Amino acid sequence: GTCNGGRSICDGRDDKELLDFIDILADELNLCEHIVRDINREPYNMKLAADVEIHRVFEGSQKMYYGLDLGRLIPPNNEEFPLLHIFRTEYHKNRKSDHGLSSDAFLGFGSHNRRFHNENVRFAI
Repeated sequence: GTCNGGRSICDGRDDKELLDFIDILADELNLCEHIVRDINREPYNMKLAADVEIHRVFEGSQKMYYGLDLGRLIPPNNEEFPLLHIFRTEYHKNRKSDHGLSSDAFLGFGSHNRRFHNENVRFAI
């Protein structure tokens, strides 16, 4: 994710264990992979919202992860206020669709293939 509005993005590609966890989480939450771009227009494949941050820390020999901005995991359900109105987790998890929904629908991060992702969310509403 990004902690600076997209100036830099980390997609976790150097951590297979983290990517496996993200795959499971995204599947459980019915989220789809989507492309986000940094300020240099470099594409990154993401399954979580672009501004969700997952950090890896080591305490002794133990590797741990912690997440920030997890409120953005669930896709928005309102175009006018996408950061304030999100699907209820239970509704979204139980509504399995063919390709899941993008957590970045209706937002600038979700500009790649915007029509597809936004329409999928509109259909789910």
